[in-house]
Amino acid sequence: MRSGVLPALALCSILCGSATAEVLVRASAATVHYQTFDPAKPPANMPRLTPPEAAVTVCGFGFSAEPHYNVISRGRGADGNWTATIGVTGVAVYVRLNLVVWLPKDASPKLKAHEEGHRKLDEMIYKKLADQAAHAAGAQMNGNTFTGAGPTAAKAEADAVRKMFQQVGNDYLAHTAAINEQINLLYDEITRHGTDPISEADAMKQAIDQYDRQHPAASSHD
Repeated sequence: MRSGVLPALALCSILCGSATAEVLVRASAATVHYQTFDPAKPPANMPRLTPPEAAVTVCGFGFSAEPHYNVISRGRGADGNWTATIGVTGVAVYVRLNLVVWLPKDASPKLKAHEEGHRKLDEMIYKKLADQAAHAAGAQMNGNTFTGAGPTAAKAEADAVRKMFQQVGNDYLAHTAAINEQINLLYDEITRHGTDPISEADAMKQAIDQYDRQHPAASSHD
């Protein structure tokens, strides 16, 4: 079994005034941590299990960026509030995948194999989709303008930056984490949360094939 995806969105540093108009993407290798627990006393930081779930793999798609931007305009309205428009002239995008596999003490080989199937799917989809989605997110920022509002000029500028990250961060997650979650849910349905005798490799393939049939316009996940 797996939990819902836990994304990390748009943690950023802002670099102002650069004239470099390019998108740089850096994808970190996936990190995996294994945790064991006592089913009778599960730790508070572990997602709650619902039978027949007996284990969980928590997956977090992370997105952060360092955009270069200039303040194109700022002004104060008749109501006293400010607006500010920023123009992005270059951006570096960083993506990552963090996994935590929770297994009960004395987990059966079948249950371990089932959770490894989740881990493999997560890493496979991250490798397949993250780079392209990160470039697309960077392109949404690079060369474009964003406008914010606030009670001061500085807060209006900060609001423009916030709106930019909200937009591109959500788009990145829609093209990575959301797809990954749907495929893993299909994997759980096919395997009945690891209780079906089907092999994990076959279940993984069936989940990917079923998702692709349901979403013919999406990229393949070979």
